[in-house]
Amino acid sequence: MKKKETGTFGKIMMVLLIIFFYAPILYMIVFSFNEGKSLTHFTGFSLRWYEHMLESRDIMGVFVGHEHVNDYVTEWRGMMLCYGRYTGGSTVYHDVPGGNGARIIELTEGERSFRTWIRLKDGKVINEFSYPADLGD
Repeated sequence: MKKKETGTFGKIMMVLLIIFFYAPILYMIVFSFNEGKSLTHFTGFSLRWYEHMLESRDIMGVFVGHEHVNDYVTEWRGMMLCYGRYTGGSTVYHDVPGGNGARIIELTEGERSFRTWIRLKDGKVINEFSYPADLGD
């Protein structure tokens, strides 16, 4: 009987942890489509924020990452889309070619430029890219 209680408690704790970590992300996604400026009152659906992001020439790059075997930097509509490497431990993605690592982003103060690269767990640097220097004509 005690194992069942521990199992139920463990399941409840897992659900609460998932809610704790993912609810803010879900909240941000939902309110990024909010027509109004409120972060607590949804006034209607809008793509305004995304339209501005795509039309604005102020954005140099968008950086994302999750635990998948993807590393890339590519240009789209005048901005760089950059995906980072899996950084975690032993899961289904632990066999990343070259090993685990992280995408590093270095902004240049006072200039419209940045550098990014992947630093592997062993310290090796791969996939270096400099914006705008490495853009083709």
